Amino acid sequence: MATVSIRPVLLGSLILAIHACAGYAQTRPGIRPFVTPPEGCQVTEPVESENIHSFLKVQIQALSLAQRGERANIKMMETKGGAPFDEVDKTIAGLREELIENTCASFVVSDFKDSQDSTIATIAKSLAYDYDELGEMSNQMLGINLQKSLQRLNRTSPQRQLSELMGKREEILRNMIEALNLSLGLLIDDDRTNAEGKPDHLILSHAQVKDLLEYLYVRFPALKESQEVVPSGDFVKQAASIQAFLTGGGYRPPTFPKNLACDVPVTSSGAVLQGGRPG
Repeated sequence: MATVSIRPVLLGSLILAIHACAGYAQTRPGIRPFVTPPEGCQVTEPVESENIHSFLKVQIQALSLAQRGERANIKMMETKGGAPFDEVDKTIAGLREELIENTCASFVVSDFKDSQDSTIATIAKSLAYDYDELGEMSNQMLGINLQKSLQRLNRTSPQRQLSELMGKREEILRNMIEALNLSLGLLIDDDRTNAEGKPDHLILSHAQVKDLLEYLYVRFPALKESQEVVPSGDFVKQAASIQAFLTGGGYRPPTFPKNLACDVPVTSSGAVLQGGRPG
């Protein structure tokens, strides 16, 4: 998880990424008018654009949408050279679903792009762009499959193109992880420190931690069912990092006294234990 000391660095890298690619979002035609939005492609709760609890909840929603797209396109992602041509119908359907799901993920986080909290706004803009980029990659992968089927040998090889796209995808995912780390860092109360001068309290109440975990388990039930197994999939891994932060980050709730020497574990329900009982 990102520490307090590197927050300005992470925020600066996100700002640079947004400025470098600002023209893309202005010129790329969207797909939203041409499709029926899938289930979950809307924010179901009132948006509190300056509230990190509200924003993190929407990030969980976006991750679950992206995970659905990733699963739909898993054959293309895991097969060297792309999915086999005899499965072209499934490949096209998977790529289309991945495009839609990532577009929806971009849509839900975009509600926070105009936040008065500059850090939240920057993270939201970065994530919206990243999800749009992942959606655009689905279009490019479709072109690679069509090129391969037509055997246009005078052009760049499909395998090389696919490898370049996979490299770009890894870069996008790293940027998304940085954005998530920065978001989790906003949950830490910088003004309350332990004897070593390190922040040791959250700004979230017990009820808010519990609410986030319950929502996380609704969107990613596998995380609740098997907490000892390393999850498979790029977006569920990001969701697991949220779970790990909330359940084992070692931070105390705002009502807990400061500068106490004992370590206070957090249960899976979000309650903080002191002497065997919720604190």
